[in-house]
Amino acid sequence: MKPICVSFSGGRSSAVMTSLVWDSYDAPAKHVCFCNTGCEHPATLDFVRDFEEHTNIPVTWLEAIVGPLGVGIRHRVVDHATACRDGSIFLAYCRKHGLPSPSHKSCTSRLKEDVMRDWRRSLGYRDTDYLTAIGIRADEQDRVSSRAE
Repeated sequence: MKPICVSFSGGRSSAVMTSLVWDSYDAPAKHVCFCNTGCEHPATLDFVRDFEEHTNIPVTWLEAIVGPLGVGIRHRVVDHATACRDGSIFLAYCRKHGLPSPSHKSCTSRLKEDVMRDWRRSLGYRDTDYLTAIGIRADEQDRVSSRAE
């Protein structure tokens, strides 16, 4: 089995998925990541902190470092106390890539997927070395990747 990285959004249904994967997937390594855009509601940040405390499932808190044009997204590791709360990460993304919209759907890929990928690479993983679990709600079916298994 491959290592797995669970993308935890900080919501209740994502917490259920995270717990189920954590408890049922027997992998050589399991990681749970929460990617903060700087625009999450304070209650979401508290929920992620409380989830980690109550389940004993370690959560790696990540944020994007948005560089200038021509430089890809990088990551920084934060925690509940140091997490951005002023929207500056999302604003930097918008300055570089424009406002996300139904016709410009790169926000999740840039501020979450690319951030987790950069973090995993910093641990020595190649893109094919692990599985990723990303929850999709019933009302988000159009967001499913054509690469999804």
